[in-house]
Amino acid sequence: MRAMHSRQTHPTTSNYRVLVTDHITPGLANGDGSHYESPPQTEQQARSLLAVLVGAEHRDRCGPWRQAIAGGQRIIELRAEP
Repeated sequence: MRAMHSRQTHPTTSNYRVLVTDHITPGLANGDGSHYESPPQTEQQARSLLAVLVGAEHRDRCGPWRQAIAGGQRIIELRAEP
């Protein structure tokens, strides 16, 4: 009897991370800035976080997004992981 091998295909799902970096201009504010990297999440979860950070109107765009903050600039990025 011949053995049958079945291959199960699993859809590849990428994880996404949201990265937030604050660049502070020396002399305008105290501090060196900061960096945040979200844990791995689904694209939908990452885009929900972007909607809070950037605004719902930017949800379908690719970024990066730049926002003025006190003493500098905030850069928000969406990165896909293999």
